[in-house]
Amino acid sequence: MKHKFSCIVLFSLSLSHPTVMANHCIQILSKVQEHSRTLSLRQFNETPGEGWTVLAYKGCYREASTLIEDYAEHNGWTVNLQWHQLQMLALAGDYKSAILIGEQILAAEPTAAANNPFLFQEFVAGTVAFLKNDEAELHYYRDKLAAGKDFKPNAINLKVLESLAEDLTRTYYEAYAAERQKINASGE
Repeated sequence: MKHKFSCIVLFSLSLSHPTVMANHCIQILSKVQEHSRTLSLRQFNETPGEGWTVLAYKGCYREASTLIEDYAEHNGWTVNLQWHQLQMLALAGDYKSAILIGEQILAAEPTAAANNPFLFQEFVAGTVAFLKNDEAELHYYRDKLAAGKDFKPNAINLKVLESLAEDLTRTYYEAYAAERQKINASGE
């Protein structure tokens, strides 16, 4: 299966009081849920300000995961939807659920063909290793991804795995925030 990743989404991370955020997030979810079901996959999954990104940009990661699941139940699952749900759950701190989704992705997705430069499985496996706090596995998959860094999507994903590998005591949220700050500082 070929994957098209026309946009790479790094989220602005929102910090606010959890109770206020939860109520606010539930309100946003209820407002966008019905409309989101009618969007094309591309609109729902890749368009900033549409679909699950509405919630993610506001720091409503658990609700973004809920919206992804609702959309997929009405429109069908894709590996991209699974991946973004994994990210949202990891950002929300639900590593157990995120790991399960990562393992589903890895079990369902065949290893990339020899002529396919995109190392998506390595990126997913490295992310799952971080969530499991498995430093050796994380470094293994980071190194595999580094070997393919001449392909731009791999280079972008390598930056994420490198951020995760810097300090396994950080949460996924903290590691993503650190990577976002680096990108903002570099002007990428």
